[in-house]
Amino acid sequence: MRFLHTADWHLGASKFLGEGALERQLSAIDEIVNVALDRKIETIVVAGDVFDTDTPSPEERNAFLKRVLAYDALGIRILCIPGNHDCSDVRLNTSLKYLAHMTDAGAFKHSVFTEHTRYERVGDTVFILLVHTPRFFQEQCHDAIADIMGSLTIPHKHLV
Repeated sequence: MRFLHTADWHLGASKFLGEGALERQLSAIDEIVNVALDRKIETIVVAGDVFDTDTPSPEERNAFLKRVLAYDALGIRILCIPGNHDCSDVRLNTSLKYLAHMTDAGAFKHSVFTEHTRYERVGDTVFILLVHTPRFFQEQCHDAIADIMGSLTIPHKHLV
């Protein structure tokens, strides 16, 4: 299984990147997908901060949604959690909320956007999409690892 790990796309950071920033950022995301297609990578992991704010403009949201739907139709799986820029509160009101609802409604064949920790199996690989509260990061990581280790049928010593 091949995957590509990214983070911190910060769509909408035009106040720092100047005029035409969104188009350049979307072009960069298209390049990431092209690399994945060229190298037969089936899963792109986005570890937060897709948007630069928890309230992206409709233009930013719609442009990203359009691309995500197109990538998903091509068979590219995107696994995505919110980052600190995507949230006004880690558990509520993320800029990815609409994509998480679309995931739950079955709108994507392959991709998963989530606001809560969830486990996604891709072939024989399990991804822990850990959505955490900053003050409780260590405890929540420990709990997620304990959950996954408890669900495995092979002895833990083989995982090191």
